[in-house]
Amino acid sequence: MRLCNSYPYPSAIDANQFIDDNIAAIDGTLYFWEHYSTNNSHNTVAYQGGYATYTKTGGTAPVAPAIISGLGSSSKTPSRFIPVGQGFFVNGSTTGGTIRFENAQRLFIKEDNTESFTLFRTTAATTAATPSNNNSEDIIPEGEEFMKIRLGFNSANNYHRQILLGFMNEHATANYDPGYDGISMDQLNNDMYFINGNIKLNIQGEGHFNVNNIYPLGVKNAVAGNVKFVIDNKENFKNDQNVFIHDNVTNTYHNINQNPFVINLPAGTVENRFSLRFTENGSLNTDENNLETGFVVFFNNQENTINIKNQLLETNAQSVQLFNILGQHIQSWEVEELDQTNIALPTKSVSTGTYIVKITTNNGSLSKKIIIK
Repeated sequence: MRLCNSYPYPSAIDANQFIDDNIAAIDGTLYFWEHYSTNNSHNTVAYQGGYATYTKTGGTAPVAPAIISGLGSSSKTPSRFIPVGQGFFVNGSTTGGTIRFENAQRLFIKEDNTESFTLFRTTAATTAATPSNNNSEDIIPEGEEFMKIRLGFNSANNYHRQILLGFMNEHATANYDPGYDGISMDQLNNDMYFINGNIKLNIQGEGHFNVNNIYPLGVKNAVAGNVKFVIDNKENFKNDQNVFIHDNVTNTYHNINQNPFVINLPAGTVENRFSLRFTENGSLNTDENNLETGFVVFFNNQENTINIKNQLLETNAQSVQLFNILGQHIQSWEVEELDQTNIALPTKSVSTGTYIVKITTNNGSLSKKIIIK
């Protein structure tokens, strides 16, 4: 099914709102075809292009289908706001339904806004329309900041695929989440994807960051030769956070923070060998650094609670204190007898703002910053 946001509205569309409004009818992934500027032919055999992918986790750039011509490249990555005239594809959900374009999806977002993106149908610069009095003061929705990593794969014949893993806190889970997980739609001879059960994903929306989690990878290599696993980009990660590719055949970990992992592979598909990991040997010690990564703290707007997830088996949270940004004490809780995997602390008459949560454990203490809305 193809949808184009040049109709019915001559304005940008908030992709996140569009996904929310139609999540019952679609699988929650938007696909954008890019026909590369280097391609001047109308013959299918000569096509150069690929599908970019977007979910509420973020976007990934398209790649050139090697099964057609294998030429061309792209740095265009979909963002939240879809400019006027940009077409996109969706897949229907298992039940299907009516797809709705609503006025609430419309925003006055110029094409040069960092959260917008250039039209995939042209490389020419787009001139933003002069705003009218009715839309010039639209408020751009503020997005939460999440930890994200863009993992790249270079095939033996220089084909580049980027996939995205985003830690969306309470908004997503380790299971398949429509609207956050982006299904891989391409049928390419060179490719990489996350494997979530029996689903192949270009974009994986995960819950809270857990340094022990394992993310299986599938790779396809059209010709035998050296391939590379690289980090294309990281957002909101600590500078010293390690990132590994684990090779299940050799049981070795390859830290790709500074240098790519290069390995010679035969032609074909490999789906049980490689995985993305954030610690070696899948275990944590209870030192000061691991206290920081072993506790996840967030504010649940719906329940009006501070939630703490303790991921350390040998560490127990004993008490929790809440301070405002000025260091003034607001509230305290004793939590030693509570379920350590999901500590929910109700807040009373706490105004919106930034706060510090101090957690005292049997192995030391740590502090986390949260935003109460």
